Amino acid sequence: MLSYRGDIEALPEFQNSMNFCLESLDDADRAVFMTLLPLGAALLRRGEEPRAVLAAVKRRALAEIDAVLTCTRR
Repeated sequence: MLSYRGDIEALPEFQNSMNFCLESLDDADRAVFMTLLPLGAALLRRGEEPRAVLAAVKRRALAEIDAVLTCTRR
């Protein structure tokens, strides 16, 4: 879980379109990013601003992982 968290944290901040996002990633980073797509879809359905979704996905995923790691450390 810590490794996956680090992989997500290492993803760059994207300010442009999804196509730019995917084209700019190497294979390993693209694989990590693809695991975040369902969360991105959920945020879009909930009304998140499309331009903000990429950053929101990264923040939300890290927060969820941190919550799980905090619970398992007790």
